[in-house]
Amino acid sequence: MVHPWQLDDFYRRIRAVVLDLEQAFLEGTLKRRLEHADVREVGGQYLSKTYLRLMTDEPTRLSTLRVDAVRSLLEQVRLEIFAVENQGSATLIPQTTARPDGESDLLPIVRATLQGRAAHLRLDQFLASRSWGIGFDFDLPEASDAFATLIARNAAKRLAYDLRSLQMLLAHFEPRQPTASLRIVPRPRERAFERLMLDILNEHEPLARFASLDEDFLGKVDLHIKLLESDGARDAPIQVTQITDPVRYQEKLSKIRLLDQMVILSPRSLTSFLIQQMNPDRTDSCLSRTEQSAIWASIEDRPTTTDELATSIKRILLRALRLPINDPLGPMAHVPPAARGLVRAFVQQDAARALRTARDAATDVSDGLQRTSTFILEIPNQLKLVVRRVAQRLGIAHYSRGHTVTGVVTNIMDYGLFINLGEAYGLLHVSCIPPSDEPLRARFTKGQKMQVTIRLVDDEKARIELTLPPPENEKAVAPALPTDITEDLA
Repeated sequence: MVHPWQLDDFYRRIRAVVLDLEQAFLEGTLKRRLEHADVREVGGQYLSKTYLRLMTDEPTRLSTLRVDAVRSLLEQVRLEIFAVENQGSATLIPQTTARPDGESDLLPIVRATLQGRAAHLRLDQFLASRSWGIGFDFDLPEASDAFATLIARNAAKRLAYDLRSLQMLLAHFEPRQPTASLRIVPRPRERAFERLMLDILNEHEPLARFASLDEDFLGKVDLHIKLLESDGARDAPIQVTQITDPVRYQEKLSKIRLLDQMVILSPRSLTSFLIQQMNPDRTDSCLSRTEQSAIWASIEDRPTTTDELATSIKRILLRALRLPINDPLGPMAHVPPAARGLVRAFVQQDAARALRTARDAATDVSDGLQRTSTFILEIPNQLKLVVRRVAQRLGIAHYSRGHTVTGVVTNIMDYGLFINLGEAYGLLHVSCIPPSDEPLRARFTKGQKMQVTIRLVDDEKARIELTLPPPENEKAVAPALPTDITEDLA
């Protein structure tokens, strides 16, 4: 667990550990260095596994190039967990979502406020805000600890993921021996425009993600976006560029392999898409007339040519990066909603076209690359526990003593059953269940529905005690419950 005030120390420790591991790799002492406890303590299993793989490799003449890239990756980590310039306040809001199996999950949503502006952020958006230098103080200390742990764990996992991709990239270059001055990891300022596009694409749901280092460097893929199709979800590759000069733009496109199987997200491509959508003879436009008018109204000047329109769109996007950050959503909040909608509509339509082209050609822009596993954001158990506690505190207000309700068994312990009442959980103590020689796990099953009566609502401890609806003139009495039963709820 990492407390909020320990994040700066965590960054220093993980930086020291990684640089020591890199030195040990060069000196051939990596195995001995990995035996130190601080590797797993600071970097977790992700970093340990990454360097365990390196034990089968040998340092090459590209070691200088690797060290420079590693330092750049560590700088990204610093920006993600350490460099906070804007501080806001936040409240944890549990959100219930349905699962494919019919059950439900509790997901953490953050109600964040910065300089009087409020927004509801998903976990991926909360972490993205760190890259813009935005930090939040939670109203609950336990929530602050849980989110600080999430930030640290996510940073360590992403660093390990990038280090694996870096090794694959260097292995690809080994036969050709590029110059040591070659820069593999983009500078933070260069990636700001890509991150802005990522935030816009993920505004309503998390569909897009950054490409790996090897995909970025070798395949010119900056982002991936997931499209739901009849045969499942597929990722379409996206190249992001802010170039509007026609000559330089064509030069850049000429260097991209399998160009027709990629989405080129740029002011020029957005301009072409908008002009096509505004064609009065078009019957299959994905932008309504109202949306088209709103987009045009968001353009302050009045461009009269394609080049001028592309420049105007670029000016809107870059202006968002220059203005002071005063919203939990980061610079995206400075982009007019209509312009954000234009970006999403274009990418969705062109991604579908790119996937059709790739399917017809039976190729993939990532062919020939050794793929790393896709980075997946995980919710630490500590954060799941805090979400359940908060949900329980909010949910008990819906229940009062003596009411009989139908609940679902979610967990079976030796001392009783945990029942999901809908808005909160309650405990049916074993003493309130008719005695039997069979254990509770043999008599009840998870998912079983049963009627229970509210015996006690404890607002201070945020728990509900249950009993079975007793027969006439009979009352069941339950002893005191365990002090902290939250971890057994699910």
